[in-house]
This record gives sequence, C-alpha cells and structure tokens, in this order.
Amino acid sequence: MAALYKYQLRPEYRSENLLIEIISGFDADSPTKFVSDLKEVISEIQPKITDIHDLWMNDEMFFCMTSDEGDFTVSVTIWGIAFIMASRNQKVILKIDSVLQNDANFEKLPVNLENYI
Repeated sequence: MAALYKYQLRPEYRSENLLIEIISGFDADSPTKFVSDLKEVISEIQPKITDIHDLWMNDEMFFCMTSDEGDFTVSVTIWGIAFIMASRNQKVILKIDSVLQNDANFEKLPVNLENYI
C-alpha cells in the first residue's frame, strides 16, 4: 500500500526553524479532512484545535492547535500543500515528524537543504 501523504521535514526559508511540509496526498477542497487525519495519527500527543482562521484572501486556512508537546499551527492551502509550524516550539515539530515516520499513511521525502538558504 502506498502512503497517502508525502511530506518533508525542512527549514523555514532563511531560518534555522524546522517545519513539516505536506506536499501531496490530500484534497485541497477539504482541508478539515487532512487535519482530522493528522489529529488521528498524532493522537498520542493529544492534539486539540483551539482556533481556526479562514484566510480566504490567501486561499489558506490556519488551524491553531495545542498538545501535550506544546502549541503548533497547521496551515492548509487550496493548492494541496499543508505546513505544520511551531517556530517557538521546535520539539513538537520533531515529535510530530517521529510519529509520522512510523505511520504507513505518511512517507517522508528527502530534502535539499540548499533550497531553503
């Protein structure tokens, strides 16, 4: 069975902060489906949505979340790309990456770090 979602753990542009970029696998017309799938996979850290911002001018939705590992944000665009970000809490990004690596529905892809300098 092929992984449903493909992602990269990579630096933010011109930063040392890491983020997770989901680059394929979900229907951009249903961002809540991806967030629901993500919450199920990372359930061991008890994620909860605390706020949702529909940035229709940017064609993007922000899901503000909290968890046992701390706060993070999931940004989902209409172009089928999502970002999991936590610039003030990098340990939650590393924990989510660790969990995703052990789930058959997620495939971690290699990153060329020079693309983000």
